Amino acid sequence: MPDFWSDRPDAEIALRLTRSIPVATYVCKTAPRAMALRFVFLSGPWQQLTGLPPDALKNDPLLVFRHIHPHDYRAWLRSSLRAMARRQPLHWEGRLRLADGIRWFSVECTPAALPDGSLAWEGVLIDITARRQMEEQLRAGERRWQQALDNIPTPILYARLIDRLDTFFVNRQFVASFGYTLDDIQTSKGWLRRAYPDRDYRARVRVQWQKLIRRIAAAPGSIEQLETRVRCANGRGLDILAFAAVVENRLLISFVDISERKRMEARNHHLARHDRLTGLPNRMRFDERLEAVLSQAARREERRLALLFIDLDRFKQINDIYGHRVGDLLLGAVGGRLRSLVRERDVPARLGGDELAVLIEQAGGTEQIMRVAWRILRSLGKPYMIENMRLSISASIGVALCPEHGADAATLMQRADSAMYVAKTEGGSRVVLWEPEAAVDGSR
Repeated sequence: MPDFWSDRPDAEIALRLTRSIPVATYVCKTAPRAMALRFVFLSGPWQQLTGLPPDALKNDPLLVFRHIHPHDYRAWLRSSLRAMARRQPLHWEGRLRLADGIRWFSVECTPAALPDGSLAWEGVLIDITARRQMEEQLRAGERRWQQALDNIPTPILYARLIDRLDTFFVNRQFVASFGYTLDDIQTSKGWLRRAYPDRDYRARVRVQWQKLIRRIAAAPGSIEQLETRVRCANGRGLDILAFAAVVENRLLISFVDISERKRMEARNHHLARHDRLTGLPNRMRFDERLEAVLSQAARREERRLALLFIDLDRFKQINDIYGHRVGDLLLGAVGGRLRSLVRERDVPARLGGDELAVLIEQAGGTEQIMRVAWRILRSLGKPYMIENMRLSISASIGVALCPEHGADAATLMQRADSAMYVAKTEGGSRVVLWEPEAAVDGSR
């Protein structure tokens, strides 16, 4: 039996050529305004690939379609009818149930109009069983890999490294931690838009991610990290540390929640710069702020500052009479009252013991500053209720101005302290403005 068949005798040369091609070629014809078809050409490998003799297909063109796997038949019918109705090329991949088992095939055919109004469908049939088996093995391996990632108690995101990240897997812990499913973040745009809702912050993070990916691509095997703050699906903010690496040309990102660590760092930073009893900035924080404000003032000559040095009068007697616990509670109450007396931009502080200070930024005229100082003095002198006891305490305040009395921190502190000492020696409960040679009592 010949290994080819054709109803065109002049096709013998073409048929000989097809013998060396590992695909089956064919031509079908459909009559004008009809969907029925018949085969007019089949290449040699056809029977070898499908086990269907050419004569059988010549007599029964639909024979091959009856071998289509039931799970693939609907897709085949839909694709073929659409292609025939629209006279468009057809592409289909599916299974045939043959005598030696189930095999995968790819069908490609293109319509060509004939003079009599009919269509010739010229196509190829390619056995892709080996390819599909390999793809299934890869998918099975990937499924095992994903199952392993799914059991890791760390959020994991897996993406393809293309022009834009194409996320194709997130593990269960990722969903549990952030609340986003794979459908929410299939592209990097989706992830960035949801995790970083603030536009400016999102733009900065996008640049950081792009740099990170370029570094990884340039150094295979390296692990890069990025620290950001993300918003979860429920609106909660998390500080995360992302570790990214390339695994088989794919981007694997693991996330570590460092929110608690960041809170501890912020708390320790606050404690290192704030007084435990009053909650006010301590000497370290006050000195940092004073230096920064003076540096700004030096660049803007019109800026004026005032430094108030405050010492509580006879505070030692409170400790001696009522004990240090009551003294500490009183200091806390004094600090809270002092904080309420100044503007948000001003800096009240506890320098140590019973010494306090206030840095007044963008201060007005001298008279205005002195009125502020006297208002603070009078307010601090009002009674406090401490453990059901009515306690009163007064204060002495020294005032130094910048730039009149000095332009550096050490000079201003020394002169405000000197003015406070004068107020103290004159009986306390007063405000004194520093002046050369002698400090003078400010007007009430």
